Amino acid sequence: MTSSIALEERPFTRRGVLSTVSSFYDPCGFLSPVMLRGKQILQELCRSKLDWDSPMPDNLRPAWKRWLQEVFHLEKLQIARCYKPHDFGQVKAAEIHHFSDALKNGYGQCSDICFVNTEDKAHCCFVLGKS
Repeated sequence: MTSSIALEERPFTRRGVLSTVSSFYDPCGFLSPVMLRGKQILQELCRSKLDWDSPMPDNLRPAWKRWLQEVFHLEKLQIARCYKPHDFGQVKAAEIHHFSDALKNGYGQCSDICFVNTEDKAHCCFVLGKS
């Protein structure tokens, strides 16, 4: 399955950044590592107390343009949605692991499910993430 990303061109303003960052539908958080940088740029714009339609400061433009270019690499992203591999065998144990971390300018959380089969082989798979 292939997907395509079509970003509407928006002005380099606080309103435009918010609109672009908010336009991604990602309920499971697969895109969280990429989206975090877009959200951090929005944070910087909010901290600068710029008006919603004031032009983006020159110091943030390169980072924003770089982020917009990086977003298109997500078209290559492929995600297997089956948590347990087909040939894994019988599961004898399953655990859900949660990880989180926070910094001044962002936080991240992810949940994984880990299976152990009757041969004591383990398989872990991403379930959910947030940033």
